[in-house]
Amino acid sequence: MPNQNKPKNEQTNISDELPYIGTPEDLFIVNPKADKEIYDTALTCALSRAQATVDLLIENGEQGHFILDHDSIFHALSSIDGSLKQMKQMIYHSFGAQKK
Repeated sequence: MPNQNKPKNEQTNISDELPYIGTPEDLFIVNPKADKEIYDTALTCALSRAQATVDLLIENGEQGHFILDHDSIFHALSSIDGSLKQMKQMIYHSFGAQKK
């Protein structure tokens, strides 16, 4: 890990070091041969992850101010956004493919 030996105030954001500009969800590919039932489990997992992140942010801000720094909150919100994008893709492939 490039940051592990640096003091926190000197650490760089890992995304600053990567040449790819986009989100992991942009590279997410749903297996078209997967059984449609697997999407129920995958969607439940994605919903649980997004809800856990929301719960963390709510708990963090209940004192009238946030304890987490801006970058942590930003990445938590990006995580929720990514989960929602993945869920949309799974829903499309699960239900959209059935309409054809």
